[in-house]
Amino acid sequence: MGAIAVKDETDIWGASGRLIYDLVEFCISLNGDKEYLINFKNQFDWGYNSFNVYELTKSDRAEFISSTTKYIESGEFDKFGYDHQQVVERLEDLVARMEAVQTG
Repeated sequence: MGAIAVKDETDIWGASGRLIYDLVEFCISLNGDKEYLINFKNQFDWGYNSFNVYELTKSDRAEFISSTTKYIESGEFDKFGYDHQQVVERLEDLVARMEAVQTG
């Protein structure tokens, strides 16, 4: 299990750690070795399996939202054999929650 703190330490979004790690690697493949993405990846490499989106700058958060949307569109996560629609719904929930923080 992995977790992303969206708005603060109490607003937690969770999914399989493998899915979140793959999302982060996908974002790195799109955007390069941005410091925040490497920090996210390190959090999983070191066994913490969580990171805080609310600590990002507005522009980094916008980039992460955009990259997450591209990940949904790519269907890259289908390689894990998860239910496609369920994963799409979970990831869309994450995007909606991050967008609420972004515009709030």
